[in-house]
Order: sequence, then structure tokens, then C-alpha cells
Amino acid sequence: QRTGTANLDLSYRAGSNAVVYGYYSFQSAAMEQKGVQPNSCNVGSTYYFYSDGRVATAATGAAAPTTPAGTTLVATQNVVAANWSDVCGFASPTSPLFPDSRGWDVSSKDRNQVLGFGLRYDFGKAKLDADFTRSLGRTRIGYTYNAAALGMSPLQASLAGSGLSDLGIAQSVFNANLLMPLTPDVAMRFLVRYESGRIRDWHYDGVLANPMPANNALYLDAGPADYRTTVVGVMFHVRM
Repeated sequence: QRTGTANLDLSYRAGSNAVVYGYYSFQSAAMEQKGVQPNSCNVGSTYYFYSDGRVATAATGAAAPTTPAGTTLVATQNVVAANWSDVCGFASPTSPLFPDSRGWDVSSKDRNQVLGFGLRYDFGKAKLDADFTRSLGRTRIGYTYNAAALGMSPLQASLAGSGLSDLGIAQSVFNANLLMPLTPDVAMRFLVRYESGRIRDWHYDGVLANPMPANNALYLDAGPADYRTTVVGVMFHVRM
């Protein structure tokens, strides 16, 4: 797992009344995982390993399974009580329980960016404070596996593919407020906030088109939706 972050901050003061600032942040992360989908390892069995990664089994001494079309037999492994822990205790090309051909790899890559800028200005009679932030995030997940070794049909392999849809988020936020003193003890603040967002989550892919994929199973949540919201307000500050 690796993570890297870079930040940049800039600010500029124009006299005693104005400050302009901006910032940018970038973060990337990557995670690699791998494992092996277990097979079986039974004492008294012989395991047959084929060139496309498939593993077949038969009782020791019985006729060997038919070699799958288009493949060749590359190895066999007898399992007895004396060698069970040696041949089945760890992954290897000829391990009946953890054959390398049934291994899988998953990679996850994240990219996140935040850009913002703002302004503070003192008019004397009033003070303005405004800022804008834009956030972008994306996660890409991919995987590899041997469909033949895992016993997957062409249709299953096609549906599984080589990765999930990207997870994505985009958000924009604008804030502004104007502070106006009315008396030494009373001030009025005008404020406005606008926010918009977009979220894409593969957990909900296809739910809108097929909310009931099985009998007596209904998805009640179709996932996060794009949104916009605006808040406008007036506040009074009273010093007691």
C-alpha cells in the first residue's frame, strides 16, 4: 500500500484591507492485494493439474479424469496422511488446496484533488468573506484471475469482467458572508452557501433498472443522487 500527498498554499495581502488566498491538494494512493481461492485436499485422492490451470481429482488408484479439450496434463499429486501438511499447507503450482492457478490479484487506485480560493475584504463599514472549494475523487478497482482454473463459465467470466465501475465524487461549495455593524453592540450578517455534488458508486449499478433481482428481494435504496442546495440567511449579532 502506497500513499502520496502534495499541498500548495498561496496568499496575497493587498494593503491592510484585502487578502486573497488559494490552495491545491493532490493525493494518490494504491493498494495491491492477492490471494488464492481454496480448492480441496483430501487424503486418499490424486490431483491432476492441467495446462490451463484447471485441477481435477479422483480417488487414488482409480482411472484418471478425462483431460479437458485443448489442454495437457502437467503434473499429478497424491495426497496421503504422511504428506498432507507438506503438499497442502501452502500455495504452490501443485498444491491441491492452494494451487497458484486459482490465485487472484486486486489493485485499487485512488486520486483525490481539492482546489480552493477565497477573499477577505474590509470595506470599513462592512467586511466580506468569500471562498470556493472544488473537490474531485476517483477510485479505480481492477482484478485478474484464471477463469478456467476457478471453474467459471464464459458467461460468468464475461459478467465478472476485469474490474468494477469507478467510484467517483465531485463536489463544489461556495460560501460568502457580509458583516455590517449597525451600532457598537449590534451587527447584521448576510450569508449565502451554494453546494452541488455528484456521486457514482458501483454498489448501486443496475439497481434502478432492476430493483428486484430475485424473488422476495427488493432494493429500497437506489444509491446517492446528484444534488444542489442553496442556503441564504440573515443573522443578527447582539453584544449584551
